[in-house]
Amino acid sequence: MAKLRDLLPPGAGNGTYSCSELSRLIGRHPNTLRKYEGWGFIGKVPRGPNGYRRYDRKLALEALFSVTALRAGFQEWQGRRRMKAMIAKVVEGDCGAAREILALYRAELAKCAAEAAAARDILESWRRREGGREAGRPERTGLLYRGEAARRIGVAPDTLRDWERSGLVEPGRLPNGRRVYAPGDMDKLAVIRVLRQADYSLVGILHLFKGKTAMEDLGFARDRWEETLSGLAEDSVLLGEIVDELETVRACPVR
Repeated sequence: MAKLRDLLPPGAGNGTYSCSELSRLIGRHPNTLRKYEGWGFIGKVPRGPNGYRRYDRKLALEALFSVTALRAGFQEWQGRRRMKAMIAKVVEGDCGAAREILALYRAELAKCAAEAAAARDILESWRRREGGREAGRPERTGLLYRGEAARRIGVAPDTLRDWERSGLVEPGRLPNGRRVYAPGDMDKLAVIRVLRQADYSLVGILHLFKGKTAMEDLGFARDRWEETLSGLAEDSVLLGEIVDELETVRACPVR
């Protein structure tokens, strides 16, 4: 994992950066960097006698923080709102609040990683079953109604309805018509949940399940998601390092 000082070495001219220099270092177009100021993703940027923007170390750190935080685009709108709130706290100078939000984000990443690991185990059990090396799980015990099934997976009941309408899962029915989910259904729901977190569409997931190489495709999709989570976890470490350095340059008071 790259170190902060390697990603953002000290500025050359009086320890500051030009717009083109900083945009190159953070991997964004100069116009995007200018927009960051208007969006409140960095503080107000002073201009030199020639009218050009000059970014000091504090502003450069804020820009890198924003770029890194905004990479967490896999999350739902609540997660994206959390990222923007964390950026706002950094720009305000409230590093304590930023760290609290970062801790929540890391907990969410850990939860996603655990769910991806569980999906790996499920896919491996399917692979063994497909090869005839393992008996199927009993389907007549441990039945769950939709509300309880949704709660255990961590989605809304309406989400399970959408997945059923899309042909992703076919729950059983009791004589009274109520839908029930067997252990095998719950395994499938857990895999679907991980694929949705990885930003696969419902149609895309259906193609994964129905394809001729379903097991290989599902495993590849899950592996890519684990790699994404690993990268986001490294980003979260970088975010913490940026907040630490912002405190050392007295941009943020210790809370």
